Amino acid sequence: MNNTQDHVPDGAKPEMTLEMPAMAQLQMTCHCGNVKHDLTGAADAGDIALCHCYGCRHSTGQLYASYYKLKQKSALPLLSSPATSRYDSAEPQQGTTHPAAVSLYFCPTCGCHVFRTIAGPEGTSIEVATGTLTDGNELSAAKFASHVGVDETRDGGLTKWLGELPIKNDVEGNAKHYSAEPAPRGPESRETLEASCLCGGVALRITRPNASSLKPHSGFADMIIPFHTGDPAIKNPEDVKWWLRENGTKYMAGLCACQTCRLVSGFELQSWAFVPRTSIEYRADTDGNGVVWKVLDFEGLRATGTLRGYESSPGVMREFCGGCGATVFWHDRWRPELIDVSVGLLQDSEGGVRAEGWLSWWMDRVSFAEDVVLGRDGVPLDRARWLVESVEKNMRAEGGGREQRNLKLCKTVLKPGSGIIVIKENLSTTDVDVFDDEDSSLVSPDATFRRIFEEAGLSLVRTDLQRGFPEVPPVTLLPVRMYALKP
Repeated sequence: MNNTQDHVPDGAKPEMTLEMPAMAQLQMTCHCGNVKHDLTGAADAGDIALCHCYGCRHSTGQLYASYYKLKQKSALPLLSSPATSRYDSAEPQQGTTHPAAVSLYFCPTCGCHVFRTIAGPEGTSIEVATGTLTDGNELSAAKFASHVGVDETRDGGLTKWLGELPIKNDVEGNAKHYSAEPAPRGPESRETLEASCLCGGVALRITRPNASSLKPHSGFADMIIPFHTGDPAIKNPEDVKWWLRENGTKYMAGLCACQTCRLVSGFELQSWAFVPRTSIEYRADTDGNGVVWKVLDFEGLRATGTLRGYESSPGVMREFCGGCGATVFWHDRWRPELIDVSVGLLQDSEGGVRAEGWLSWWMDRVSFAEDVVLGRDGVPLDRARWLVESVEKNMRAEGGGREQRNLKLCKTVLKPGSGIIVIKENLSTTDVDVFDDEDSSLVSPDATFRRIFEEAGLSLVRTDLQRGFPEVPPVTLLPVRMYALKP
């Protein structure tokens, strides 16, 4: 049975200490501070797995879920005291290899996932969501060590950008984290992408980009132009429709490591897809003739489902499912027509959890990566920094070198169907790059530039050598070639 229970004891202060033999002192909090504890945990809690199973993705809205294990007998009575909501995501399945009851605990105010309990034949364990940990002297310095549940992703999900960790799908003793069947999909269509949380209280679908997708105005996302630079271009004075990618056929997606996303979700990396509001529909009540889908209206969705809102800062709203705690939306009053949607909710019938038939991932930067240090110290900080830096490094490597990344950034300022990029470069007269020690310049052959353009996703419209250079022996000028490029 999947259900939700609120635990708000009369006059209770949300403080809890878990007494355990081998001691590790930990601190955790959600964003609103409603769930904030000093924890005493087992020093030998073991390393941490990133779970990519269907249940973990759709109950959190993320590409994965990760918990710090604190083995504890009789955990549930202790968990009944904080002001948390509980969602029972799995019941013991008789005849299965690892029967267990799994319960998820999240803050009913901000939606942050905080605890998970797993009760099986060998006892009950309590786990703390890793993104909520703010400090700790974990004597064993637990680290992110493996990927599990990857076989349910189709495309590997986040493992594509975190190959440093091994994939261990079949680990003895692993409990299944959900018992509900995946939400039923509608008729197969290339024109809609369905999405839902684990409990089904929030059901959405996304339509392909169209003419209305060009109407919103938004400053650039931090992953494109970092907010901390103070660059005036952040405001997007040219009104570039940066959320539309690959000639307006896909939406942009990316990862965020900001402190607020971490403490609202409970995990270190939040995955967002940037979608115009008019391209998002929610499942409303049936009208007797089948399911009715309506263009996203937050008040309407709250009235028909389990959506809850949380103002994380003045003018900035986040929505989550009040049933299972899944993060759903981010939006603000300055760009009301462009909505961030949690990628972990998506159900791509043809691809995988990265939904690459619909989304084009920004590879050059994890948004607010530098903020990984905010509000954290000790082992939790070291662990989070390693995770964010590793993912960002691997995304950049896949996206190409610095030249390719800069060209991709140039593409964002071109309006779909118009505009060209013109490049003028000195050419090497050999088939290899030539480095000048005197001025630290690098000169490459024509073939190198053509390869870079191709890797950046640009097409060569025209190219020609610059002519008319004077011949002044004994000085020989390098040939100069001009390239006209378009997406």
